Amino acid sequence: MKYRMWSFLFLCGAASVAMAATPAVRIVKGQSPKINIAVESFGGDANAQQIAAVLASDLVRSDWFNYVAAANAEVIVRGSVSGGTLNGAVFSRGGATPVLQKVCSGDGSSPRSVAHQMADEIVRNIAGKPGIAQTKIACVANGTGSKEIYVMDYDGANVKRLTNDHTLTVRPRFGPNRRTLVYTSYRSGWPDVYIMSDIAAPAPRRVAYFPGLNTGGAISPNGRQLAVILSKDGNPDLYVMDLAGGGPVRLTRTRQAESSPCWSPDGSQICFVSDRAGQPQLYMIPASGGEARRVTFGGYKTEPDWATWSVSLEVPDICFSARAGKQFQVFGMKSRTGEEMLLTQDAADNEDPCWAPDGRHIVYARTVNHRSSLYILDAFTGRTIELNPNLRVLGDCTAPAWSR
Repeated sequence: MKYRMWSFLFLCGAASVAMAATPAVRIVKGQSPKINIAVESFGGDANAQQIAAVLASDLVRSDWFNYVAAANAEVIVRGSVSGGTLNGAVFSRGGATPVLQKVCSGDGSSPRSVAHQMADEIVRNIAGKPGIAQTKIACVANGTGSKEIYVMDYDGANVKRLTNDHTLTVRPRFGPNRRTLVYTSYRSGWPDVYIMSDIAAPAPRRVAYFPGLNTGGAISPNGRQLAVILSKDGNPDLYVMDLAGGGPVRLTRTRQAESSPCWSPDGSQICFVSDRAGQPQLYMIPASGGEARRVTFGGYKTEPDWATWSVSLEVPDICFSARAGKQFQVFGMKSRTGEEMLLTQDAADNEDPCWAPDGRHIVYARTVNHRSSLYILDAFTGRTIELNPNLRVLGDCTAPAWSR
């Protein structure tokens, strides 16, 4: 039991010993090119102005637009709302013909959803980038006295509790369809991996409950496989399981502990953490099996996440947390070159980073004076903001995951 508990704590990234500072290249924070945009007052029913306000907020949060008065805008959004449906149109300055027209439908119960739809269409068609307004963020919070998993809109609104285990739940991770969530829970008395096929109607089922440790679940980009850490054969090693059935395939065989797997965007590689070199470092291994390759050196590095889309060759596509001085900070690495970049630098502990599907934003947990809250990092400019201060009512929020 003692060994098992130690392994689980290691896999969750709990480390209290001081490490030497991690050498890295400081990221160059530049100015992101932005488009001046205005959202005019919408006509229609009682929800019209709320939808217009949410849409404007979404466009600003995307970081591809500056919100300005219509007289100074390069792009103007107009719309009307009726019965939960937004008929939106985007015009270039002085133009009489829409450059984008979209009808966004909802059931009227959540006016925000049609605003999010329209925002993603504008980001995709006007800025030429993936939108994130319809995505979700999951996290672990302890406000009930136990660590439970919650999910919310990408801006911290519409919080919903997903688990009621009254025990320790950790490391939520989304599948590629934005509905499926995998996580580790002690609800059986031991750490096992559970999956929810649809977070809208949570019905968790155990998918990895072998003797020993079961944790670190990560669903492959095609949604068919699960990377997982199991100790059923001795030490905690990396395995891949077919979610349709069949036994797990073992990828690593070491005397040390592996943890925190994540998949490459094409599903061919898995990045994970191992302390085989003495301190935790990042390694990569073919998902089909083969030799693991070490990709980071020096310091204490853990909790990697691989972006599903790369916004720019100047922005790293793997993020992780590492000891830098006395604190943990969020780092990035370019998988093509191995170049490391320091992305946060303050007096807080910044941990558990996870990419948004736009390859630009990262959600992470920031801890000050033993209190943790969620922050969003713009990896292009280095700007950080608290996700939503109202989330503090949930207690300490940690281990965030961004839906793909």
